[in-house]
Amino acid sequence: MVTEPVISGVPSTDADDGVLILRTDRTRDTSVCSASLIAPNLLLTARHCIVAEYPADNIRCNPDGSLMVPSGGELGASSPPENLHIFAGRQPEKEAISGLPGGDPAALATQIIASPYLSSHSP
Repeated sequence: MVTEPVISGVPSTDADDGVLILRTDRTRDTSVCSASLIAPNLLLTARHCIVAEYPADNIRCNPDGSLMVPSGGELGASSPPENLHIFAGRQPEKEAISGLPGGDPAALATQIIASPYLSSHSP
């Protein structure tokens, strides 16, 4: 099956694409998430995508949105902004060994605005 983004009945161009790739480099690993461009200088992504260290990736939810136990729920502190790399376009360059987005990012994060809660549990 072939899919492509469509806007007003025609395939979208890179200039129209508001979905970006967010790569978070951590001490022990790297993760890749999607992010939505909601203003010229503001992205929206899931909180677990920007944490400094895992076990954030072990968080799972039930279909009703409640926390699936025993997956955890501890998110931890945010990564420093300089560890977040933003890539645009349909086929960003990939690192040869890891296959993760690489090359020159379209942008680097300068600030993170996140919930002060380090857990998915209600405060």
